[in-house]
Amino acid sequence: MKRKILIIIGLLLLAPKITLALTGDLELSCSKNKVSPGESVTCYLKGNTTDEVTGIEAKIVPSDNLTIVSTTNDSKWQSFASENNIINYASNSEAKGTFNVATIVLKAGNVVNKDETLQITNINLIDASFNNNTKSNKTVNIRIANTDATLSSLKLSNGEINFSKDKFEYEVTIDAEETVISAYTTLNDATISGDVGTKSLKVGLNTFVVTVTSESGSVNKYTIKITRPNKDSSVEPSNSDSSSNSNDSSSSSNTTTTTNTTNKESSEKEIENPKTGFSISYVLIGIVPAGIAIYYIFKKKQKIFNI
Repeated sequence: MKRKILIIIGLLLLAPKITLALTGDLELSCSKNKVSPGESVTCYLKGNTTDEVTGIEAKIVPSDNLTIVSTTNDSKWQSFASENNIINYASNSEAKGTFNVATIVLKAGNVVNKDETLQITNINLIDASFNNNTKSNKTVNIRIANTDATLSSLKLSNGEINFSKDKFEYEVTIDAEETVISAYTTLNDATISGDVGTKSLKVGLNTFVVTVTSESGSVNKYTIKITRPNKDSSVEPSNSDSSSNSNDSSSSSNTTTTTNTTNKESSEKEIENPKTGFSISYVLIGIVPAGIAIYYIFKKKQKIFNI
């Protein structure tokens, strides 16, 4: 009987232990997924588990045009890694739920228009029973964007400009009511906004701005100053003022004439006899010749008597 009990105990000891896999995983994210050449980006490695984790092992693998600047473990973890692309962390207090693991700073290279990747590989989560739990690789994409915000062409429908993609201000004279501004970017992933298409021109200075934004967000502005001449600027003033002056003079002359006539009539009325109705001027015209005739007759008689 005792022998049978010992055999059963031995079988139980030799039987394989059944362990449950750790529930949860790591998560990888970055502050931005598009950067300019030479720009830095910060990425975050976090855990999210329902079971306790006492250790983490993994490898950080950036693609060729990304460089690891630093890897900083969260204060909960003690690092035993000798290189910044290796994660070998242990914790005295088990981590559970959502927790921070490490902060990774990367720097973009100078090769533009390229999609890069950051991977966390060889992931192993160690649970409270010191069992290894292998997890799948984690990957984020980081694009090193174009910074070219220039135009390859800038044209006016009825005016000539000496265009150069590195020249950002132009002046031209156009004698027209409107013009059409056409612009084309050097790279297809850049965008154009602002004053393009048909534009009305007022007399004088007209200022238009064409804005180019690169894929990375850099901006250049092309300014076009169009002067529309005033055709009437050299024409003499209208004759309306002269006519007005002439009319004023004529009116003034007429007024003077009327005044003089009125004064003359008034004078004549003043010498008119109110009783007889005869004008004194007419009476004088008759009296003066008569007086002269009488004077000569008198002189003639005087000569006769003297003889």
